[in-house]
Amino acid sequence: MEWTAWMVKPMNEREEEAEEWLRQVKKTYIDRGMMKWSGFYLSDHTAQMEAEDQKQRQIFAAKEEMSLEQIGEVLEEAFSKGKLVSLQMAELNEEHVYEADLTGKVLSFLENRIYLQEQNGTIQVALIEQIRHAEMI
Repeated sequence: MEWTAWMVKPMNEREEEAEEWLRQVKKTYIDRGMMKWSGFYLSDHTAQMEAEDQKQRQIFAAKEEMSLEQIGEVLEEAFSKGKLVSLQMAELNEEHVYEADLTGKVLSFLENRIYLQEQNGTIQVALIEQIRHAEMI
């Protein structure tokens, strides 16, 4: 191995040169932030993320508020006929708009809760008092 002038310099001088080099790099290096990681995402994943962003930005209009009796009738009919139901919940999100309707098949009732199976198979539980509007699809 050949010794270079850099290797035989005292440690302090080498540290100073290294620190100077690092300062020069920091001056010229431009961090691209999250852009540098975008190549690691699969196209399916980015498409899913974009769809979720669009869904979150979507504004859903307030539907007519129904009484608990009216909601109960719609839910009972949907349950007995095996039909799909769409529920708008009364709760607003952080942007003060309504979330997307829960849509699915009524599986059962238990006290003040309704069990709804969405089309993708997941089961949602909703309190009947928190339902603003219900309609059969």
